[in-house]
Amino acid sequence: MTFKSESFDPAGTLQNLDGDIELFQGLVLVFLEESASLLEEIRDAIGLGDDARVQRAAHTLKGTSGNLGARGTMDAAFRLEVLARDGKVEDFPRAFEDLRAELDRLTRDLRRTLESP
Repeated sequence: MTFKSESFDPAGTLQNLDGDIELFQGLVLVFLEESASLLEEIRDAIGLGDDARVQRAAHTLKGTSGNLGARGTMDAAFRLEVLARDGKVEDFPRAFEDLRAELDRLTRDLRRTLESP
């Protein structure tokens, strides 16, 4: 696999998986499914004012994106996690949009990775 990306580290991720392309593809597919659900959960929790739920979902998204070396998504999720922990709800909308933008970029690149030879 020779795919390059600015949103995640395909070579590093594949190396961490001992070069197992099938495992890599499975990890990507699971991430694509789970990340959409987590983003929806974060959006819903923000709407309900549930800081603890925002914090948990952002923390989970931070960890799963870290498995792919997705630094931008990881950082955006961490920012939202910290804002939720600190109760800074006024900053949620901007942080959520930043996370959504990073996740959109990452999702696009992950899908391209699955399509590349």
